[in-house]
Amino acid sequence: MGRHQILCLANVGLCALSLSSVEAATFATHGDSRNRAEFLSKATLETITGKTRAVTAQFEVDPADVSNATGTVTVDLKTLDTGIDMRNKHMRENQLETDQYPTASFALKTVRAPGDTSASADSATKLTLTAGQPTKVTVAGTLTIHGVAHEITAPATVTYAPAGSDAKGKIPGNQLHLQTSFPLKLADYSIVRPEFLFMKVAEELTITIDMFVDDRPQK
Repeated sequence: MGRHQILCLANVGLCALSLSSVEAATFATHGDSRNRAEFLSKATLETITGKTRAVTAQFEVDPADVSNATGTVTVDLKTLDTGIDMRNKHMRENQLETDQYPTASFALKTVRAPGDTSASADSATKLTLTAGQPTKVTVAGTLTIHGVAHEITAPATVTYAPAGSDAKGKIPGNQLHLQTSFPLKLADYSIVRPEFLFMKVAEELTITIDMFVDDRPQK
């Protein structure tokens, strides 16, 4: 066996060892500036985007089988920014009513392979994360916005990076990069479109969440 083959096998072995040694752990956000939540409204007269980096999350995850994962994502709606101060004020005060409902949250209940409708984790397809390779999944859980809760499912992508595995070796713990995008109807959450912007705000928005969580010890 050649030296190159030996090195390749060694690298595969190290990745497998790293993955198997993680087991179930608590993965949480730690103020990463890359974390973001965003809504996109494509209406007749205008496209509006609202963004915030105030996204926090905590999950119980075993990278060797993420079908058992549970957790919560929370977004601070008071920090949503559409780029126009007056529009932000109207959105927070009159539509989202953030004084009463300051956050949106998602409680994760199941993670499945795309197309897998198994009711329990025991019967679900095993979902093992491979270091550096994005894994497509379907997540399901309860989304609560404006005091209204609905069960939703959404496509998501999860990318696993073992501690210290980036180019500079600076990942402080085993890390998960989580990305999802899904539609949301304002009426489902009792959010009324403002009359003066009726033709500028779409009834259905696209919600995007992009965040990084890792299993470093909590402070």
